[in-house]
Amino acid sequence: MAHELTTINGQTEMAYVGETPWHMLGQELPAGSTVLDGAIAANVLWNVLERPIFVQDSAIQVPNFKAIQREDTGEVFTVTSNRYKPVQNSQMVDLLSGLSADFSTIGSLRGGRKLFACFESPEIGMLQLSDGDQIRNKILATWSHDGLSPIRFGLSSVRVVCQNTLTAALNDFAGFTIRHMPNAETRVKLIADVMNQAVKWIQNLQAVAEA
Repeated sequence: MAHELTTINGQTEMAYVGETPWHMLGQELPAGSTVLDGAIAANVLWNVLERPIFVQDSAIQVPNFKAIQREDTGEVFTVTSNRYKPVQNSQMVDLLSGLSADFSTIGSLRGGRKLFACFESPEIGMLQLSDGDQIRNKILATWSHDGLSPIRFGLSSVRVVCQNTLTAALNDFAGFTIRHMPNAETRVKLIADVMNQAVKWIQNLQAVAEA
């Protein structure tokens, strides 16, 4: 079972709080660590660049297309149309830092082409059904630089620690999907604000119910 986590110079680009993942990889952090702490420990605050494309052995630029390149390693992830707009990892981490939820995991997959961050909230994670069963929902954010996968932000029952668990999480994912278009960053910020307000509402509701 391949985890597909990015490993560069011996470091796996993942960090987590709590239970050790099945693959035994990544940087373990103490309880109370933030998503920024996780991003720093996992070394995922690198940028991607939008590079022009030229015809081989000439100065002729290919119109309407560009390459998406990881800045620190120089690896070219993909070629996209000029309408594609990457959202930087640091921008996503900044937005996720405002969540009223506990950081759980963060990591990158396939050399950095995909990234994920997972959060937990006791109030969201212990929703009661009428028969007494529990739905342990997680707050999941996933974004990419592969030119194909959209930005996703919502709820899932799976704690993401690798490609396999990300696939499983997206199978029961409920939330928002955002394409990498010029207004992507603005839309992600709006949805992050909505999600945070929803989390606070659930927390307040739980407090009233227990009062």
